[in-house]
Amino acid sequence: MFSKARGINIAVGIILIGGALSALSVIKSRAQLQAQNAELRRQAALKNLPIGVGFRQAILGHGEIAVLRNLSATGLAVRAHIVDAATHREHDFTIEVDPGRPTEFGYVQGYAFESGDAVTLSHDGYKTVYWVVP
Repeated sequence: MFSKARGINIAVGIILIGGALSALSVIKSRAQLQAQNAELRRQAALKNLPIGVGFRQAILGHGEIAVLRNLSATGLAVRAHIVDAATHREHDFTIEVDPGRPTEFGYVQGYAFESGDAVTLSHDGYKTVYWVVP
C-alpha cells in the first residue's frame, strides 16, 4: 500500500512533469511561429515572380493545361509544386519558361490539371506564388 505522503509525492511529480511538457510545447510553438514570421519577412523583401498563369481546357487528351507567361526579359526555370485536389498527392516539376512566348504545361509534360488542384511556383530571389485551378 502507498502511504498518503507517497501518493502526494507521486501526484506532485506528475504535475511537475505535465508542467514541463506543457512548457516545452509552448517553446516549440513559439519557435515555429518565429520561423514562420522570419519566412514571411524574407518573402516580403523579395520581388514578385514575373510569371503569369492561366488555364485552358486540353484540346487533345484530358484535363486542363497551365499556360505560363514570363513577364521578364530572361528565361526562368520555375519550380512547380502541385497538390492534386482529388487524391492529395504531391507532384514536383521544373518548368523552363522563356520570355516572349507562352509556355504550356499539361498532361504531355507529366500532369493533367483538374479543378481545385493547388499550384505553387517558386524561383530563388522571388516571392513564391500560389494558384488554384478554377
